[in-house]
Amino acid sequence: MITGSCSNPATATGMGTTCPGETVQVNSSTAEGTLTFSADMTYTASITVSAFETETVPLSCLSGSGVAETCDELAMVFNEGLFGDAGTSSATCMTLGSNCDCNISLSIPATGTGTYSVSRDTFTTMSENGEGYGTYCVSGDTLTIITSPDGGSMTGTGSGGDLVATRE
Repeated sequence: MITGSCSNPATATGMGTTCPGETVQVNSSTAEGTLTFSADMTYTASITVSAFETETVPLSCLSGSGVAETCDELAMVFNEGLFGDAGTSSATCMTLGSNCDCNISLSIPATGTGTYSVSRDTFTTMSENGEGYGTYCVSGDTLTIITSPDGGSMTGTGSGGDLVATRE
């Protein structure tokens, strides 16, 4: 059972541009569900990640971006789904000075299966969606998985970040 999580800012969604001045801040995130590791080195993930992000996009980035021309249009884009996220999102955006400030709530399911391996304190997962890696620590019935900044999703399901789980 997942008992805690910590988001990886590198996985924040964002508008997907390289516009100078664009920032994405993950204000909070939680993960709930189960992550089952079997003795045959396979795993099953059934997790829902919820997050609240604040995104600041300079208005100059919107003009001609092909994504949105106004803050209202940008909110509509976020509300339609954030660039491939499988979950749901709810966003509000408003013009504040020379920026478009957006508050975004996300709920992303992270389900899947794959294989895993461990070597010393390194933990690696492999699934049809890719590979994830990081370090891990077990203390009693508690497993902590710490995702490497460039390690992607530990479950191979698109949910980046660190997880704390307890044995049931």
